[in-house]
Parts: sequence; C-alpha cells; structure tokens
Amino acid sequence: MTKKTDGDGKARTRAAFGTIDQRGPRWRARYSYRGRRYTAPRTFGDERRARVWLNNEWDLIDKGVWVSPAEREKRGQRVNISVGQAVEHWIDSTGKLAPSSRTRYHSLRRNHITPYPVAKVLIADLTPADIDDWYNAMQRKNGTKKTTTAGAYALLHTVLQALVRNETLPRNVCTIDGAGTQPDSPDKVVPTPVQLAALVERVPKAYRVAVQVAAWCALRPAEWVELRRKDIERHPQPVGPDGVQPPDRLVLHIDRQAHLDGSEWHVKLPKGEKTRRVEVPPHIVPLIDEQLRERSQSGHDGLVFLNTEKRQVSPANFGKGFKKWAADICPGATPHSLRHYGAITHQQAGATLRETMDLLGHSNSAVALQYQSVAHGRMSTLAARMSDLAAPTNTDTTDDTKDDQ
Repeated sequence: MTKKTDGDGKARTRAAFGTIDQRGPRWRARYSYRGRRYTAPRTFGDERRARVWLNNEWDLIDKGVWVSPAEREKRGQRVNISVGQAVEHWIDSTGKLAPSSRTRYHSLRRNHITPYPVAKVLIADLTPADIDDWYNAMQRKNGTKKTTTAGAYALLHTVLQALVRNETLPRNVCTIDGAGTQPDSPDKVVPTPVQLAALVERVPKAYRVAVQVAAWCALRPAEWVELRRKDIERHPQPVGPDGVQPPDRLVLHIDRQAHLDGSEWHVKLPKGEKTRRVEVPPHIVPLIDEQLRERSQSGHDGLVFLNTEKRQVSPANFGKGFKKWAADICPGATPHSLRHYGAITHQQAGATLRETMDLLGHSNSAVALQYQSVAHGRMSTLAARMSDLAAPTNTDTTDDTKDDQ
C-alpha cells in the first residue's frame, strides 16, 4: 500500500490518511497536508462517504494536481454558472471600463448572447461546438452587421480568457480564427466647407456654435459637452496698424470628458488620459464670445454649451440628432466627422504630424495618421498645382540654343 508523508511528518497509508469523526447524525472528514489542516466543505450522511472524500483528496495529492478544498469550491462556483451569468458578472465587476463601454457590452450581451442557447450552457460544460453553433447563428441573423458579430464574439472571448487567467478554466474554447476581429471600417465621411456651413444652418440654434467649435478645434463630443468657462484662456490682442481691434486670442484647455450613463454623469480625463491646449481659429472667437454672452451658463464653472432644454448636452442624444440633421446634407456623417474635418483642415493649413497629434491629443502617430484622410476635391486641387509646375516660367522667347549648335 502506498505511503505518503503528511505535513506533520508522519507516514500515512491511504487507509490511515486523514480523520473521520461523527458530529451528531453526520460525519466530518479532515486531513493534514503541508503543515495545514483541511476540512471537507460539507459533512456526510455516513462514514463511508466521508472515507470516499478522503480517498479522492489522496488521489489529487498523489497525482500532483491538488489544490485546497476551499479553492476548488470557489472554482466550482465560478464554472457552475451559465455563460450569460458569467458575461454579466464580468461586465459589472471588471475594473477600468468606461461607462460607455459598459453600456455597449451589456447591449451586446442582451441582444447577441442572451437570446441564443449558448447563454444557458454552464461554463464548466462549454465546448468549441457550442461556440461554433452560436457564432454561425449570429452570422445568419446579423447578416452584413459584421461589426456587431465580431464585438459579441470578442466579448465572450475576453470573459472566458479572464477565467483561464485565474485558473478557473483550463482553456478558452473561443478558438475561431479572426471571429473577434473588427472588419475594416469604411473611410470616415468628412463634410466639405460648404456642407459644414449647411449643417450649421440645419442644427437647432442651441448647437450651432458647438458644431463649429467641434469642427474647427477637432474636439470629441464628450469633450465639448463638458467645456466650461474656466477652460477658456483669453489673451486680448493689441490694436493693429490699421486701427482695427482684432478678436482676443482664445485657448481651450481640454482637461475632461463627460458621458451620461442612464441619469448619472461620469466625468474623467480625456481619452488616453491626455489633456491638451487647443488654439481657437480667430474666425471662431466672435462666435464663442456670442455663445458666452447669450447661451452659456453663468459663473466660473458654467457650461459653455447647453441643449435645447438648457441642460448639459448628452453626447449620445446629440449623436442621434446629428445623424438625422446631416442625412440629406452629408450622408453618413457623425459627430466624429467634425473632428476629422478639424484634423484635415489643420493639415491642409500646413501642420506637421507632430502638431496634428498635439491638436488631437494623440500619443501614437499611427492613430493620428488615420486622420490623414483625403478631403473632398483635394486630389483635383493637387493635380492642378502639378500642372502649374509644369508650365514654362521663362517668358523670354529668344532662342539662345542656336549658338550652341
């Protein structure tokens, strides 16, 4: 019979491993290992069942796969829940998730995981075949909505990977190559100057200055909705030689962004936790001054832009409205298209890549390069300039080459 040494140094056989004692009508099993005492997580109805539990513990130690009974119990609780429950728990409990991301993940769970049979499968029983069936069903239902399908798959993959990382699961069964990769997005629709002017006239009066500030200063919606009077740095300019008083020089301090989650506002640092200073183009300064005089909240901490009900603008609600207002002017445009407009105009004005990165608040040049879009009509303008370079610049018609012949 195999002998094993307990934590107290005493040699034990399988039959002598651990102790069993009766506690009322039930039986308790305990054993010592590596100097610690371990007790079965529950009592047993008879002595035989208690001995079976001790024998199973012995086998785990003998095979080198033992973990404490309490840890096994905890793991069992993690895997004996359904896929749907596991995804919901991860979304609610995981750290550093932006409120907007948490809302989007719950939407993916609710619409693209919960309605399918895979949501009811226990984590412990989940197989690659279950994942294949779910993914194929999603593809049939979502059709061309590949972004949604990839997002739901990537979410479940992330949840299962977290369980693998904490050793609850031995492996991740989401193994379909490329299933969680987002398809290449089409080129961002960017309005022309004429379309931007038409958009400004189309949106409600409360948003007209906001749209222009977002476009010419390349701000994210969550940034300009949180812009306050205290964030505007003002530098009066001297009267010019012509006696005209130029507008003040304004610099926006982009130090925060705000998102509305249900009825609760969440304010934090801008995306990437990178604050920045944005110089306002002079032609926009009078518009901001008018906004501050007539439509902004008062006080040092007052909001610069308000919605039609004179409350803080919800980025999500503004986005829904903007798509409708832009539908027949610049189809496909979103509030983020205004940021693209600012980036492209900045580059066409002669900004370097580093300067564009500073304007947008990017630390990674690869991300900033995504904004190096080609503006509408820009290729025609460049082609015309190339022809200008090809035109002869010497107006002297004297043929001096004859003397060389």
